[in-house]
Amino acid sequence: EGMIIALAREVQVEVGDPGCKVNLLVAFESEPGDFISSLNDDRSYLFDSMSVPDRQRLAESTNAVTTWSHIETKSAHGSRPNSTLGDSGLYDLRIGRLASSPALRKYTNSSIEKTTRQEINANFITIDLEQIDGKTMEQLADYVAMLALAQIDVADPIDAGNTILNLFHDPAGAPSGLTNWDVAYVRSLY
Repeated sequence: EGMIIALAREVQVEVGDPGCKVNLLVAFESEPGDFISSLNDDRSYLFDSMSVPDRQRLAESTNAVTTWSHIETKSAHGSRPNSTLGDSGLYDLRIGRLASSPALRKYTNSSIEKTTRQEINANFITIDLEQIDGKTMEQLADYVAMLALAQIDVADPIDAGNTILNLFHDPAGAPSGLTNWDVAYVRSLY
């Protein structure tokens, strides 16, 4: 937690006060696939924004690190769906009955104004304990801090040169901690 907050403050990202609602889970697991499957069984709502095949790929991944986000569609102004399409009597031809999915109703006469937005409610990071040999706690903490503050595809190496993000792709060439490039990248996002 210390490195994540330190990086967030360095790039001027607002962080919550102690006791705030948790929106990041970092799990070091010896069997990350089993952990993800169990979490999906017990709290499937955390995977609502993912398709079933994507959930399966996540649980079956052999990568050292897996990440996903719980994403919610809201109106452009941040309100949640408060009714269903079924309430409006709309017939869903795909399922042959009234639709009961949450719906957002927003009327605009603009063709350029977005009526919805995707909001990240929580981020999840799992790291396979069997694949962290040779990595220092500083490297792992900095790596997690980067993943916590940026949506990054961890399956492929980053072609930016010297970055902690390649910790699992090029362990011998990985820096000992955050680099100037890492900090600049996160700063550019915010």
